[in-house]
Amino acid sequence: MKKYSCVFLALAMFLGLAVQAQATSYDPTNLIQPVNALRMNQGGQGDALIGEWYRATVGTNFQGELDNANFLTYVSIVNTSNDWVAAHVRLRTGRYSIEAIDFPILLSPKDVFWFQFEGVGTNSLTGVRIWSADTKTVINSGLSTTGVWENNLSNSILNAFTSLPAEQKGVQELAIGYIEVIGLWKLRFDPRNGDDITLNVPESFMKGVTFQDLQQAFFNNGVPGGAYRLNPTFTDGASRSVIPVDLGNVLTGQVFMGDFTNGLYTGYAMTALADFRTNCGFAHRDEFIRGVVLGGIGDAGAIVYNPLSFNNSSRVDPAYTDPDWATNFGPTWNDGDDLSGGGASAVDSFSLDEVDDALAKQKVTSTYFNGGFRAERTTFSMATITFPTKYLHFFFTYPRFAGDPTPVPWPVGRPADASNARGLINVPGTVGTISLYGSIYGLDEQQPYSVPSPYLLTNLRWEVNCVPIGALSRAKLSEFCFLTHAQGPLDVDGTFYAGWFEMLGFGLMSGPTNNDPRNTYRVSENLAYNREAMPLLNCLATNVNASAFGYDRLIPAMVQVLDFEFANFLHARSFTPAFDNPNDCEQSSPFAGCEDPLNIRF
Repeated sequence: MKKYSCVFLALAMFLGLAVQAQATSYDPTNLIQPVNALRMNQGGQGDALIGEWYRATVGTNFQGELDNANFLTYVSIVNTSNDWVAAHVRLRTGRYSIEAIDFPILLSPKDVFWFQFEGVGTNSLTGVRIWSADTKTVINSGLSTTGVWENNLSNSILNAFTSLPAEQKGVQELAIGYIEVIGLWKLRFDPRNGDDITLNVPESFMKGVTFQDLQQAFFNNGVPGGAYRLNPTFTDGASRSVIPVDLGNVLTGQVFMGDFTNGLYTGYAMTALADFRTNCGFAHRDEFIRGVVLGGIGDAGAIVYNPLSFNNSSRVDPAYTDPDWATNFGPTWNDGDDLSGGGASAVDSFSLDEVDDALAKQKVTSTYFNGGFRAERTTFSMATITFPTKYLHFFFTYPRFAGDPTPVPWPVGRPADASNARGLINVPGTVGTISLYGSIYGLDEQQPYSVPSPYLLTNLRWEVNCVPIGALSRAKLSEFCFLTHAQGPLDVDGTFYAGWFEMLGFGLMSGPTNNDPRNTYRVSENLAYNREAMPLLNCLATNVNASAFGYDRLIPAMVQVLDFEFANFLHARSFTPAFDNPNDCEQSSPFAGCEDPLNIRF
């Protein structure tokens, strides 16, 4: 089933440009930009954001989990537009991407919302607390009536998996993970009242209105488009109604981690996905499940859910209730644009291909310190590698009962059945590893590895992986967290005290392929997924050379590099490394015009 971009091909032919000249996430400068081709926006604005990792506690000297109780994570999410904008925020744990907390936010025009979270306990971790005193946004979002919101991250979904060992279900799992922000809608005046839909809704008209008020009204109205009636505020005495529409690429975000009492902190800008969800005429997952469009006048770019499902246990909205094995409620990466033109069942992966293609990387390159230049060897490097879509490639289906291998669709919208299913899933035995080929260079261009290959293979087990660069870095940073990689292809000795390294591959190495929607027949159509129109994934050598590399699908990786300096007092920095992808591949022959970047000789 071929995927099609919502692009005017006639315009392409008129300009004499080949179809493959369409811009992609790795080549955003081509002349024809597809109308809704999901892409990673290097400019940092989008309608969905990913905070690549967070850390709630850290040991000052890397000797324990709570040596420094002042360490916390600070997050800011910005609405750069003149519209009211709603989004859904979720924190996932680092080992298996299990949902730890999720909540909605309603941002006024030009608003910035901040929250922070930190470890709780003395000498041992007893919980992770999240809070915000961003008064206006907290009240608008319905999180609190006082303007101060406080909550705790929860391991309740983790506890539903009876196959997980106790040490993988405790509160320490909440201390490291990553962040998702999925845009829902923006507000515009309802043209059915004769108003101009392009007009912004002023803040003064929204006094006393919360996210729950708006969302419930939109959900209840349903087709042909939800509306919320405002009180008469105009000079003519007329009342107005507002509707939810596609919010556009207006969100940005930043994450800072550290001890803000002494200046030990690092930070980064969230990765922005542009056009994750648009009104391009394609069916979306939530529309398919409900059979109706819940949004402004058929605007498929808006995401609307019943807030009762979020606020209590009744879970009356099947489109977003237990949408997958790791998520209790809310939109996921399956709820964006699916260029195949519609789904076949509630559990289908509607937009996972598009997100994978936007985030995929072929090669990551960075400098490192393995002891550093000082004779005392006090500077060390670590890479945090996150796979934000990996969890969705597992448990697309599940066994109907223990001992029965027959796969059945995941019970979307059925909380009791989903809870039972989680108890049957062997998570540690099924979720696969990601392969990584690494190579490292010293300051004199020397390499530690000899022919036949300069690259060595390792496997990364978790969704968030902390990988020290070099043996000295590993020894110093091994206590950074329980997800720190023990050793690997970049584990060179102290003679390589600085230089640069590269990571390649990022392929799914293990796990049963019948759990991956990319290799599973669609439940209702009996049709396999086809990625012919996914230009990046079709070009990467790791995606097409299955027999040589032992895997057949690439998982997108997000990488941050951290440098720690222990001279005098501990200080640190983090940055996004360089990455590279092919950009001139022929669809008919993936290696035509493409360099095989690994060049691994067996």
